[in-house]
Amino acid sequence: DGLADPDPAFVDSLLEEAVQLQHIIDDLQDLAAADAGVLRLHPEPVPVEELLGQVAAAHQARAETAGVTLTVVAGAAPVLHADPVRLRQAVGNLVSNAVRHTPAGGKVTLRA
Repeated sequence: DGLADPDPAFVDSLLEEAVQLQHIIDDLQDLAAADAGVLRLHPEPVPVEELLGQVAAAHQARAETAGVTLTVVAGAAPVLHADPVRLRQAVGNLVSNAVRHTPAGGKVTLRA
């Protein structure tokens, strides 16, 4: 048929970049809503240890690919009163940046 077989690694890379771009677009929309005073927050009790575990799980594959150790240390972690979606988004952005800018062999630790 004259078509080359797709390279799975390349397709995975494209998908990962598309997801990253979507996150950037979502963040910009949230920022615009916050600037306009229309960003709605839904505060509720948020167990910090659970939230950090979710964020770490979401970034674990990228950390492993980058050769970065990602760990969570949460002893008697508090329960916060916050919007869990926005808090997870903010912590996720910080972890994403930390993983991206930590050299291979480095470590990113989420501590509560």
